[in-house]
Amino acid sequence: MKVKRLIVFTPSPPYGGEGWGEGAAYRSHPNPLPQGRRDFRDFFKNFLISCSLLISTSASFNIAHADLPDSMDLTYKASWGGMTIGTLEKKLRKESDNGYIMTAKIKASGLASLLLSDTYDEESHFQFDGDNIFPQSYRLGPLDNPDKQRLATFDWQKKVVKLNNDRSYPLKPGIQDAATFPLYWMIKPPVNEKNGDISIVDGKRMTTFKYTVKGKEKITTLLGEANTLLVERQKEGEPKKVFRMWLDIDRSYLAVRLENVRPNNTMVFELEKVEGL
Repeated sequence: MKVKRLIVFTPSPPYGGEGWGEGAAYRSHPNPLPQGRRDFRDFFKNFLISCSLLISTSASFNIAHADLPDSMDLTYKASWGGMTIGTLEKKLRKESDNGYIMTAKIKASGLASLLLSDTYDEESHFQFDGDNIFPQSYRLGPLDNPDKQRLATFDWQKKVVKLNNDRSYPLKPGIQDAATFPLYWMIKPPVNEKNGDISIVDGKRMTTFKYTVKGKEKITTLLGEANTLLVERQKEGEPKKVFRMWLDIDRSYLAVRLENVRPNNTMVFELEKVEGL
């Protein structure tokens, strides 16, 4: 079955497993949900983490700076194999002169809600100095299960980020956490067709990836026609694994569509509601 070019939001692990049984629900859909409760839980929670693979860059771009809104609400629809499996809701609020909080919540729907037992919340506190975003603390995981939470604390004076798994990494301006990715390119959009490096902290580790700015593309979204800038990450040596992000030029380069393509499936996220822009 050919996978149509869909709208997406995450590049995550393979979704295999020990089987979901031979139930009618599994047989009735050409692209069944990931097999096994644990596999699907990991699959679904990872869209919070893996979309952050395109956030901060140390590359040299022609940049037009923008201000952050005091309040912004975003809702993304998540699809897998053409089937809606839930939503991702993100909220931005200004807490002080330079302080902000970004939160996110996963809401599964349909068959996905039967397989996802935990509710995964994300929370990031950060400072914005008018030129750059400086994460202060990051948390991802179910509120009622501290053992499953990923935590990161950013110390910009000592230039180190510490995680609750005893890992630590050196810090430099431009490094973001997994929650601030929709905001970084709103204030520093990559406006030319160039390559860049990105570094993100997801509470488990810091990872650096390479991406390419492919150019401008006009697309149809749930919010209508959009003039976008297409950014793509392709894993070296694996041409069938591609992550794409469309940034809406007329909405301050907000991510309106994301697509994670794997050999046997495609995960899609599309912005369906925005308030505050």
